[in-house]
Amino acid sequence: MEDTPEYIAVFRSEEEHAEDDAADVRDQLLEAGVASSLYEDRNSGAWEVRVAASEAARAGQIIALDQPDWASPSEEVDTSPELDQTTIFTSESTNSEMEAMAVKGMLNAAGIPAFVVGNSTLPVFAFQVQVPRENAEEALRMVEEARRVGAESADEAESAGERA
Repeated sequence: MEDTPEYIAVFRSEEEHAEDDAADVRDQLLEAGVASSLYEDRNSGAWEVRVAASEAARAGQIIALDQPDWASPSEEVDTSPELDQTTIFTSESTNSEMEAMAVKGMLNAAGIPAFVVGNSTLPVFAFQVQVPRENAEEALRMVEEARRVGAESADEAESAGERA
């Protein structure tokens, strides 16, 4: 009895036109003589193009040769240090992930791109919120203001509870 070949995804997209893009990649591979198939990941809405493992390297080369204009930047990449990520919040508490997500949400709502760094599978490690260096000062100000307002609100709620 012959073994079934292992298949590998050589293209995957969750973008709006993922199905069409995947079909284009599949067609490109078929034209080059590489057997390929489309697969839909119904859980994520992603579309993949898969090939036999033995053809994966060749398929990768074919795909790399025919990249659309958007796949390779036409302008120089900005390597200025202002774009480096800077940690502006760290928490090691038992609810550190929730705190980090709240800070990230607040900063994103204010138009500051923020990212959570941490590991949900190992929650004993700290979670951090990072922002581009050029936004660090404003982000730190916002976090401090949120902490101050939060503490004042907690004091007010406690006082209201004591009066009742």
